[in-house]
Amino acid sequence: MHPSVIPNSLRREANHAWEGFVSFVPSPRVLTAEDLRTLDYAAEHEFGIPPAVLMENAALHAARLIESTAPGPVLVLCGSGNNGGDGYALTRLLATRGINARAAPITDPNALTGPAAMNHIAALRLGLLTTPHPGTPHADHAIALLQSGDHHTAVEAILGTGLGRPIEGTLAELIGSLNDSRRTGTVRRTIALDIPSGLHAASGAPLGAINADLTITFAASKQGFGEITAQPHLGEIALVPIGVPNAIITRFGHPLPDQPTALWRQAHREHNRTTAPEHPAAGRDATP
Repeated sequence: MHPSVIPNSLRREANHAWEGFVSFVPSPRVLTAEDLRTLDYAAEHEFGIPPAVLMENAALHAARLIESTAPGPVLVLCGSGNNGGDGYALTRLLATRGINARAAPITDPNALTGPAAMNHIAALRLGLLTTPHPGTPHADHAIALLQSGDHHTAVEAILGTGLGRPIEGTLAELIGSLNDSRRTGTVRRTIALDIPSGLHAASGAPLGAINADLTITFAASKQGFGEITAQPHLGEIALVPIGVPNAIITRFGHPLPDQPTALWRQAHREHNRTTAPEHPAAGRDATP
């Protein structure tokens, strides 16, 4: 059984808690990736809440959790979509809390648009980015940082809920390096933002997935989190609000069961009873 990552002081504030799952959202629901995209759209067009506000709220709640679980330097791996934007926003907010946090782009950040680009620019101007030497690919630079042993915690904000095919090439190498770094102790803790990169949001199938100690998921639990195949990759799950009105959230998906016999709960117990941990104890994006 993996040790708890979420401290009791925060766990006591939860609206809903099971073994391995803590919700800071009242009446948590399970949504599909399509539902999540519709939810973001409704928040903006019905209530006037722009995507940048949702991203900032997501990062604020993630920063509070990470502040309490990361006693050493934090490296945030930022991808090319909105999940990467979450990572840049998180880096800025961690730094304002006095935490030694740096963001490492894994692709050219100049391709970012919207609130993701805005948060990248803010992190850049604040001197919070670690960038490769000219001619060195961003992903190779990130791998070197993971192997350096200079970071207590790695936060991955690489791919979001839109993944639809197995991860290949350089991105697969990066994810493999992150998992290796966690297993060997070069990185002490791995935290996934919204969903472990490489995990299919609907089916829970690992398509080359991160093995996280903690998944901080936004607005609602993802459908695939209930599948046995997802359990080695999720670690603990913390569900945090992003400022979407409950009136919107309750339209979509279905309520998270409030009994400990719920499917994902059974899967969590079954995995920890029969499978050795894959690491030692201690909608928001397009396909890649």
